[in-house]
Formats: sequence, C-alpha cells, structure tokens
Amino acid sequence: MQKLQNTRKMLAPSILSLSLLTVMAGAAVAPALGVIRDHFSDSSPMFIQIISIPALFIVITSFCFPALCRIFRSRTLVLTGLLFYTAGGVAAGVCGSIALLLITRALVGIGVGIIMPLSTGLLSFYFSPQRQEALMGYSSAMNQMGGVIATLLSGLLANIVWRASFLVYLLGLLSIVLCAVFLPS
Repeated sequence: MQKLQNTRKMLAPSILSLSLLTVMAGAAVAPALGVIRDHFSDSSPMFIQIISIPALFIVITSFCFPALCRIFRSRTLVLTGLLFYTAGGVAAGVCGSIALLLITRALVGIGVGIIMPLSTGLLSFYFSPQRQEALMGYSSAMNQMGGVIATLLSGLLANIVWRASFLVYLLGLLSIVLCAVFLPS
C-alpha cells in the first residue's frame, strides 16, 4: 500500500519532468551556434541552421502522433520519446560532420514530438479536473524553466568547447528514470 502511495505521489513530478525538456530542443543549442558555425565553416550556412531542425521534426512527428497512440501504450511512447531526445541530443556533441549533426538534431525533434503532447495529455488522463488546473500551470512553468536552464547550462558548457553544450540533453536521463519507475504501464 505504501509503495502505491509513493508511486502516486511521484506521478505528477514524473510527468512534469517531460515539460521541462520540450523547450530545450532548440534553446539548448542557441548559445553555441556561433562556435558551431565556425567549426563547420566549410559547410553551407543553410546547414548551420541546426536550431530549426528539431522544430521541423516536432511538426512531422505531431502529425504521426495519433497513429502512434493507436499502436503503442503511453508509457512506451514516453520512454521512446525520451530515448530519442536524450540520445539524439547528446550524440550531436560527438558528430564529425554537419550531416550527422543534422540527423541527431532530427532525432531530438522526433523525441520532443512524442513527449510534448504526452506532457499535458497524461496530466489530463491521470488527474482529476480540480488537480489538472494547477498541474497545467506547473507544466507551463516547467516548460519555460527548461528553456532557461538549458540556455544557461549550454552557454557555460559552450565556453569550454562547443561539443560540451550538447551535454544539457543528459537532463533527459532524469525524466527517463522518473517515468520508468513511476509512470504506470
């Protein structure tokens, strides 16, 4: 009984952790764009617009999301989205070519395209309407806080080396652990 109560107590923070990550998709890279542009100076300036690639794939994934929901359970979708987000985000820091960097940024977009609707939809599913009002406000606050945290950390890490700026995506590990442990099947 105590384990069930602890699980319920941690369900809201687990779902809210998803909201923390969604704005980070583009914001995390912004402080390092100048250094990345310099590093890939032999590439077309069009390809350096890596900040917009996740947004494109968020939109594409959003169109596919209803079909994904018919095939997979929400927990599977959450963990898959978080895996794409975290692995794609961190892998961008080790890319040697602009093409690979763009592919990893697309993976981040796919991940966010999956977790973004779930970050609010799961609140509606698991919580009463009275509780949803406050949780939706917290979700919005977490969303913006994620952008602030990502931009700050990425800027600090980019001062060390541009590749380190992508380490901010390791924050996805927190959500992976929370959702793996506390999100019902």
